[in-house]
Amino acid sequence: MQRLINEIVERAKANRQRIVLPEGTEERTLKAANQILTDGVADLIILGKPAEIEACQRVGAGKYKQSYHYRPGRPS
Repeated sequence: MQRLINEIVERAKANRQRIVLPEGTEERTLKAANQILTDGVADLIILGKPAEIEACQRVGAGKYKQSYHYRPGRPS
């Protein structure tokens, strides 16, 4: 299974794309974003309000060391 995952990651790196992640304040989204950026697999756009996303990152205290690209969410 790990061999398959490694192969997928290597193919993604070779053809780097942009991925949009919704729910930018969810911990699982930020964990996934951190892994994607750490692996250098894709460029990211995380949907949500930048201040709220940054607050969630601070609560994580060092879990999310990478920079993220933000797009403000639509007003409700």
